[in-house]
Amino acid sequence: MTANNQQFDSTNDNPPRRVNEGKTGEELENSAKQAEKSNQVSEDHPKVFVPKPPFPKRFAKSKKEEEEKDILETLRKVEVNIPLLDAIKRVPRCAKFLKEMCTNKSKLRGNEWVSMGENVSAILQRKLPPKCKDPGMFSVPRKIGNIRIEKAMCDLGASINVMPLAIYESLNVGPLKETRVVLQLVDRSIVYPDGVLEDVLVQVNDLYFLLTFMCLI
Repeated sequence: MTANNQQFDSTNDNPPRRVNEGKTGEELENSAKQAEKSNQVSEDHPKVFVPKPPFPKRFAKSKKEEEEKDILETLRKVEVNIPLLDAIKRVPRCAKFLKEMCTNKSKLRGNEWVSMGENVSAILQRKLPPKCKDPGMFSVPRKIGNIRIEKAMCDLGASINVMPLAIYESLNVGPLKETRVVLQLVDRSIVYPDGVLEDVLVQVNDLYFLLTFMCLI
């Protein structure tokens, strides 16, 4: 009997603990209020349904585009301390990308605008642009030193500048430079200039030009 009483007393000394034994009444009320608030927020703001695109792969960027974007960003940030060709050769990916940009022609896609030149537009519209006449030779007033020439002849097809010997003598700019140039005129006649007058400052209206003249008799 004594042994049984001891066992019974030992089992009654440590009663089982409850789950909420460590919490006070105020903490239990606060947790209940927070649970109610979370339920109210979820009811007031329901989740908005966002439909997925029918073709998700169409909107996703390809891996090649991302690589090209990374290459362009790195090239913008590069501070060139070595020649550009050496830098491109060291990075084969950049060399391949730049080669494709320079050689491959961009393919036209739908709803794209392409500007045409005058020749292409004339062919497509079958309207030839008006043909302008060749201005040929015309005269402009010019000034060399203190001498003013009212009608100096300008020929758009001429490759050299020619000055009469009388005007050269009136300028008093020093001796001529010898030359072995032979001039062939429009009528196929051959003329030998007396010399070359270099670095002559010519004024046409408000513009100044540094010219070289062949002096003829």
